[in-house]
Amino acid sequence: MDALELRQYDMMIRVRDFGQTQAALFPPGSHAAELFERVGAAVSALAALAARKNSRVGSARLSTVQKANARAELTEALKSLSRSARVLALDKAGLENKFRLPARHTVHDLVAAANAFIADAEPLRADFVRIGLAPDFIERLQGLKNAFEASVGERSAATESVAATNLEIDELIANGMDAVRRLDVVVRNQAGDRPAAMTAWLRASRVEHIARAASEPPAEVASPPAG
Repeated sequence: MDALELRQYDMMIRVRDFGQTQAALFPPGSHAAELFERVGAAVSALAALAARKNSRVGSARLSTVQKANARAELTEALKSLSRSARVLALDKAGLENKFRLPARHTVHDLVAAANAFIADAEPLRADFVRIGLAPDFIERLQGLKNAFEASVGERSAATESVAATNLEIDELIANGMDAVRRLDVVVRNQAGDRPAAMTAWLRASRVEHIARAASEPPAEVASPPAG
């Protein structure tokens, strides 16, 4: 949750608690009781989602590192093969236009270059081995390409999972805030002649305060890393 959502969450906890401590004013089955239940349900679901998001953000960060490492390893293997091909090109006509590194290192360009290098290197395996490449250099390149493609897929899945969790959080925040806005009218109507209850309600809801001032994350949910 971002800073505003955390403040909204914090406010909804106070509203839920107000409903519990002032339950005598809002009997079960009343509209107010139903609205307090909505707020309480949103609080519980948000706590669970925040924990889930923490885990998913961690997975997304790990997948980002893994993708970067896989990209670096694949790029280095392509550079090695390209350098070796320039040596072979001194004695073999036609190689000067092959094994060229892509101008850009996008996912598509690196995978396409790896596929081309693998196809073009197979007929020249013995020549490449003769100048120092490992006998299984093609298989190694294929493995690095596969690992890079897998890391791209894993990062995409992880970031999509975080985005989906963010949408769920947004929906729950919106639902809880809608219930609080409705409660503000109902509570004023039912408890307007009770100064202590109204003071407690105004302290709990503080809708205008949420939009202006930051506060510490609520104790009931850990603030996830930015991501």
